[in-house]
Amino acid sequence: MPRLFIDAPLAVGQILQLPDDSARHVQALRLREGDPVVLFNGTGGEYTATLSFSGRKVSASTQSFLADDRTPAHRFILAQALLSADKMDWVIQKATELGVAEIAPFAAARSTIRLDDARAEKRLAHWAGVARAACEQCGMNRVPVVHPIAPLSAVARRAHDEHMGRLALAIGTQRAPHELPPPAADSATMIVIGPAGDFSADELTLLDHHGFARLGLGPRVLRTETAGMVTVSMLTAVWRLI
Repeated sequence: MPRLFIDAPLAVGQILQLPDDSARHVQALRLREGDPVVLFNGTGGEYTATLSFSGRKVSASTQSFLADDRTPAHRFILAQALLSADKMDWVIQKATELGVAEIAPFAAARSTIRLDDARAEKRLAHWAGVARAACEQCGMNRVPVVHPIAPLSAVARRAHDEHMGRLALAIGTQRAPHELPPPAADSATMIVIGPAGDFSADELTLLDHHGFARLGLGPRVLRTETAGMVTVSMLTAVWRLI
């Protein structure tokens, strides 16, 4: 059944006109009068609804609420060094599919991407849309938070101050995911992924200072856009979080 994100309060028995982007999506799918859809607004749960049409306007009538959340009990925060537009979109999309709760982009010393304030703001709005669309596809009812681009120092300090589990993927590290103890209940883990050129020596010192444990994924060197997805997947499996 098609799923649509609606950035508005939802309630049973409501009739609402769909925003233009959702209406275009409905029309692209060639849905018809009375067809069922699922609506969600990112606060948890979802609503069954049926469609009605008036010219190019599309409305949905909500019928029932399902409390199904599908959010993993353990919160992963993926801190990802800035990537090119297509690669960053892919990371956000796949992280959402894996149930990551937050994505924190940061500018690394060896990042090849540099964004001024205006471009960063536009990119952030775009990334939020990517996360919403990924939720529509994968069944998540809570949209991951995509944070504004920040320095690595601020990202690391937040993880330290909030007492998160802290992991940094670093080339040449021998400690593997299956060697890590399982997390405490209702806790969170931040995973920091560096750029293609890996962390600088100063960045590794910074991460060490804030209590990040270095983690490795074996003898092969993964692309930075792949590394975070593999790490989240492996920890989900070895910690039995599914």
